[in-house]
Amino acid sequence: MEQRINYWTIPCNINDYDVISAFKELKAVEWKQVLSSVCVNDIVYIYAGKPYSQILYKCRINKVNLEHATIDDRKFWSDPNNYGNYKRYMEIEPIKEYSKNRLLGNENLLQYGLTNVQGQASADERLVQYIENIDTNYNMLNQKRVSNKRMWLKVLENEKQEDNKALDILLYLYDCKNYTSNGKNIAKYFNTTHYAINSYIQAFGKRVIDLLDLEEQVRKNGSGRRWNIPFETVPELNSESVFTWKLREELIEALEEKYDLIPKEKTLDEKIKQFIKDYPYDRFCEDIKKDLEVREHFVNKFTVEKIANMRIDDYAIGRADIDLDYGKDTFCYLIERRMENLGGMRGSTSKKFGVWYVPDKRCYDHTDKFGSSVEECFEKIKQEIVFLLISANNNDYEGIENCKIASVFKGKILSTYFPEKYLCIFKEEDIDKFLNVLDIKYDLHKIDTLEKKKELLKKYKDENTLLKEFSDYYFVIFLYRTFKKELETKNTVAGEIDYDIQFVDFDYIQRHPDKNSKNNYRSRETDYEKINRNKKNIGNRGENAVLRNEINKLKSSGLDDYADQVCIPENDACGYDIRSFDEKGNEIHIEVKTNSSNKKYLDFYITQNELDHLMQDENYYIYYLFDIKNKHPKCHIINKQDILDRKSEFFQPVIYKVNIDVLEKTKSKP
Repeated sequence: MEQRINYWTIPCNINDYDVISAFKELKAVEWKQVLSSVCVNDIVYIYAGKPYSQILYKCRINKVNLEHATIDDRKFWSDPNNYGNYKRYMEIEPIKEYSKNRLLGNENLLQYGLTNVQGQASADERLVQYIENIDTNYNMLNQKRVSNKRMWLKVLENEKQEDNKALDILLYLYDCKNYTSNGKNIAKYFNTTHYAINSYIQAFGKRVIDLLDLEEQVRKNGSGRRWNIPFETVPELNSESVFTWKLREELIEALEEKYDLIPKEKTLDEKIKQFIKDYPYDRFCEDIKKDLEVREHFVNKFTVEKIANMRIDDYAIGRADIDLDYGKDTFCYLIERRMENLGGMRGSTSKKFGVWYVPDKRCYDHTDKFGSSVEECFEKIKQEIVFLLISANNNDYEGIENCKIASVFKGKILSTYFPEKYLCIFKEEDIDKFLNVLDIKYDLHKIDTLEKKKELLKKYKDENTLLKEFSDYYFVIFLYRTFKKELETKNTVAGEIDYDIQFVDFDYIQRHPDKNSKNNYRSRETDYEKINRNKKNIGNRGENAVLRNEINKLKSSGLDDYADQVCIPENDACGYDIRSFDEKGNEIHIEVKTNSSNKKYLDFYITQNELDHLMQDENYYIYYLFDIKNKHPKCHIINKQDILDRKSEFFQPVIYKVNIDVLEKTKSKP
């Protein structure tokens, strides 16, 4: 006969016992047992007091009637003397954790039969059913009823634009952080009542239902639920007194298209949470299981000693078609083809390996980089791989940088042998973009190698509360899938910009017309600094090019002492990018603006801090670096007196956007 499962509620004072930290560290805890009728496999709901005042955990009872505590959890007690201070214990294991959720709060639970939040008690059947259906309840509340942007655009086309309170509320939420607010704050902003806000949204929902012929969603009391047409709610932000509203994603896209709003990025935390939801870690671990098994086989087969004595047949790729078994167990085949989920390195030819097998010719071929013959080349490659592994083991970044094998091959070897130390990202332009989108700032002089940059990414992951528990492989998958659009961005520049810069002088003609200037329903909090930061990938390279140009300029003039003092200031607030010197030894301050294209007009943003320096610091210069895809990029030193004299014409107060038509002078500035 199958045992009947009983349900119980037990209280927890968070101030006395940190159950949240305990469950994060321990698989199970031993809880004071008051009730004698609890049984193994029964379910207990843990009700946490203030500041939560809600059910936090659903747990299974593993053991009952324990005479003393055996799991040491005293560090989670505010008073460690309470550990082991009870006569009887039961062991409980969490099987579900609930996020902050108003529906699980005291007020709602009392309506469904919660009788005791001070002591252990049996859970009413109505209460159990309510808690178990909580996810279903939220799914109903957050059910998407307008399915795509096109339908929302149809709605917006039919909405009156003047004196439309519902539209004002939608645009207000668009400007809010994470597109989220609540009725109380919205009412305060519009100087009205919560009831009035609800009525505007109810009326708007009714118009949407009628226009799109949607089915009405009816509450138990018979009234229509319409607020969840334009909005969803966020459980972790809800409380007993506050219910959140968040604009639906398709409506956000429609508002941006209809009213020419500048799209806002999701916060990184939102992106991380969404990725974890879309691609659960358990599924990821299953996906890479075979790759990890191959990695284990690979590192055991190809130790440093075995690599030093390796035969070319054990190394080269290309034999798989003629030698089905042996050809798929070589160094290069395993690392490229059978561990793709641990870092993809396809896309380039077999030349990256230095030597390879050519099936059609039934012979080996090689590059001239390592020697004039296959044999000489192969011996040199083995030496380089051994040298790389020894350097990596000793954290010798200079040795890693000096290793002459192809960078993508080098990166895959490092991440395969040392997965806890070296991330499986192999393209420097990808790393630069990830550093950019994660807004990781660093000193270009100190972080001067590929592996040092990857170390910054790894540090970010290890310190991020949402990611640090996951593997580095999962983190890399997150980066590539989440920021694929950034990786595909046009006009990016791979590698360093040549510091042999051609200086160009311009006459300033007039303000260049801005065809995209539309102000209808423009976001109230447009982050122009963020627009500027999004160009950091190119900006960092431009800054470094100007830095090296300044050093070279001074050294060419015999001013080596001054050249050694040229630097990038550590403090961003100083208002300039580079401290340098002119040929007379006078200190100058250079702000670098970089544009990858060859526009026929000047186009850049300037902050208030930079403008203040431009007006007050006589040794302050703006270098406008452009056309940086060519062998020799061009640079124009802004004539600050000219643009300040015509400030009202050239400057747009956004922070300030400088926009000038120019005509190149016949004589270039040296």
